[in-house]
Amino acid sequence: MREAVKGQYGKKLVGYTMLALALGASCGVRAAEPETVETLAMQLFLGVCVPSQGDVQQIETAVRRVKLVEVTSKEARALPDNVPGKSWSTSKTGGRFTVVATQPQTCAVVVKQIAPADLKREFERWLPPASTGYTVMQKAEDRQGDMATSSYAILREGRLRYSWVLRMSLTQPGATGTLSVRAAVP
Repeated sequence: MREAVKGQYGKKLVGYTMLALALGASCGVRAAEPETVETLAMQLFLGVCVPSQGDVQQIETAVRRVKLVEVTSKEARALPDNVPGKSWSTSKTGGRFTVVATQPQTCAVVVKQIAPADLKREFERWLPPASTGYTVMQKAEDRQGDMATSSYAILREGRLRYSWVLRMSLTQPGATGTLSVRAAVP
């Protein structure tokens, strides 16, 4: 039994590592681009949320590495009262970034002071390319009032591995966006 669990964990780890390496290779190509609030949000999303698979311990390690601090006051948290989880925050480049971890297996980056069209363009260009072995399917595009949500299913070998969701306010100036990833529950 213990060997079977190790084997399943090892296969998952290899898959997650392959995605992180593929996205990391893409980062090198785009590294010379100017830093904007939208690119910094994606760097945080790809550097903290995607590789963590929603594991709070991994998220905590990653946010410490990028010098985010835990938000403890109830007023400052990016979580509704009835959602268990943690959040960490910092200010940089004119935007306010908060990483939120909730159960089960969800990690999100909340970013304020964005240009909605720029954030959507940046988010979509970082979806895993077919060359990584992942298939991306847009599940939904929804707009209610000044809120727009785009959901993407990321599959490998026909099985759902992650859901990436972009939700943003369309009000200008200083709109708010949320980039979230949720790992598929085995």
